[in-house]
Amino acid sequence: MRHAAALLLGLCAAACKETGVTVFGVMAAWEGIYLLGRYWYPRKAKLKLWERARTAVQIAYQTEGLSPLFRMGSAVMAAAAVVIGHIWLHAGAPVREWGILENDIAIASSRLERTLSYAFTHWMYAWKLLWPFRLSYDWGYSCIPHVVSPLDWRNLGPLALYTALIAATLKGLASGNAPLLRSLSLLLIPFLPAAQVAFPIGTVLAERLLYVPSLGACALIAGLCCGSFSPPQTSKHARDGGGGGKLSNGARNNFNKKKLAGSRDFGTPRACIAGALEVCPHGIKSLNNLAMTLLTPEGAGRAGELLDRALELYPRFGAAAYNRALAYSLEGGYLAADLWFERAASLDPDNAKVPLYHGYGKLTHLLPQAQRLANQSDAPQHQRDVAALRAQTLLAHATALIDKALQMGVTLPLGPFAKAQALVQAGDNAAAVEWFARAIDINAQLVEQGADNELRHEGCLGLGLAACRANDEATKPALTAFFFAAVATVARARLFAHAAALFPDDGALLTNYGGTLDRLGRHAHAQRVLRRALTLLPRSAAALNNLGWSLESSGDWEGARRHYERAKAALSDGGGGGGGGGARAQIEANMRSVEAKLARAGTAAAAAAAAP
Repeated sequence: MRHAAALLLGLCAAACKETGVTVFGVMAAWEGIYLLGRYWYPRKAKLKLWERARTAVQIAYQTEGLSPLFRMGSAVMAAAAVVIGHIWLHAGAPVREWGILENDIAIASSRLERTLSYAFTHWMYAWKLLWPFRLSYDWGYSCIPHVVSPLDWRNLGPLALYTALIAATLKGLASGNAPLLRSLSLLLIPFLPAAQVAFPIGTVLAERLLYVPSLGACALIAGLCCGSFSPPQTSKHARDGGGGGKLSNGARNNFNKKKLAGSRDFGTPRACIAGALEVCPHGIKSLNNLAMTLLTPEGAGRAGELLDRALELYPRFGAAAYNRALAYSLEGGYLAADLWFERAASLDPDNAKVPLYHGYGKLTHLLPQAQRLANQSDAPQHQRDVAALRAQTLLAHATALIDKALQMGVTLPLGPFAKAQALVQAGDNAAAVEWFARAIDINAQLVEQGADNELRHEGCLGLGLAACRANDEATKPALTAFFFAAVATVARARLFAHAAALFPDDGALLTNYGGTLDRLGRHAHAQRVLRRALTLLPRSAAALNNLGWSLESSGDWEGARRHYERAKAALSDGGGGGGGGGARAQIEANMRSVEAKLARAGTAAAAAAAAP
């Protein structure tokens, strides 16, 4: 039952992470070590190694039958089943070819260079287990220089490591030392994927791959410290693991404390990346990642310096070229940004963000410059003509880039937002309304998922302006639906102002416009708009209530009370402008408020008149 539970947990580990399959290797190895430790022929019998192994198997079979072999075989079969299932699930999928950013050793041209460089990473892994300081989340290109010659002094580390491991393994096999062999198996078997012996993986060196091997390292160190690896004297001692069966918890805890002491405060992404650059100042991924955290108008200069360093180390770094273009845009260098966007597109043609931001940059920065020059009345005519032609070319190019990004499946709300702006520039405001609405919908979905609300304000403003400019009855529902979605009241007032100019006889629109102006403190303007709305909708409870509120805010409490009474009466008569329990309750609350103010004012006036 316990063995079945162990197999189930091993399958769960393999389902969570591919390296979980090594659990079955550890289980099979420990079964073998159990047989070795319990049934190893006494050392005083001077038999050869294979004879002692045969004798141990015979004794084990006579004592326990096939149970140990069954447990060992089931672990091996489970590992094989996981591997076969993984291959079957990914049948037909292209084999991943690692690039220089993931594993620069894997693409080295020489087999000797790959072998020696991987061997040096094994030594670095071992050294991190012994001396867990100078930790980093990224050891990619170009943090670990390749070893290209057998005469390189760095080969001494792997040579010493392999010699020690082979000697320890032979000692454990020769003496039947179960604690030593268990510690070695817990160290080496989970490390096999990271060793990149059978196949390369997507990292050169990753400290996270030492989580399980570090248990074996702790066991080895604890065993060495308390003498647990001495040869067993009797079969009982061998079965119990000798004096080292109970590993020193103190030694293991001290080792873990030492490892934790070497870590830095990685509480924020920027601190984590900065710590990696302290360990490896020329890691191109760390340089690029730190620059990404600095892509703000204030940090664009420093981000540009980091990206220049990364591109100096690896000129074909597409992501760094893209971020360099963004840094130039934030600094106001739009022409330089345009050139870097083109370079990024050639280096990383599958990145949909590159054509999107490239087109958006042309649309929002380069195009307005050309349009201003084309409309500059004091400029020579030939310059204005050239600028107008350039503006047309920029608009066509920007639209093509944005369309390309949308075809590539970009999921950012900026995609449809940029498309809508391009349509506005082209004069197709009715089509722009649909794209603005699509951008707002995508942004709302991202907000529900916890993303930042980036485009709501600008998207609603653009939607409203496009709907107003379209001057089409079909766009009015969209205009009304998104007016109140604007984040800022000022943006809402701008939308209503454009709408009121295009639809001057829309009483409901003017009612909302007046209420928005009143919230901004523009009471006189709000009252003019609301009186215009009441000429169109004399029985509108909403317009009467909004005008009453504006009068109350400006100090005309008596006028406010009269309009609240008219609003309540209009609501009772089913007057236009909306109603319901909520509206009635609001109007009654407003009436109570203004009546209280009038009562206090009357009491104060009576007291003043009675004073001598």
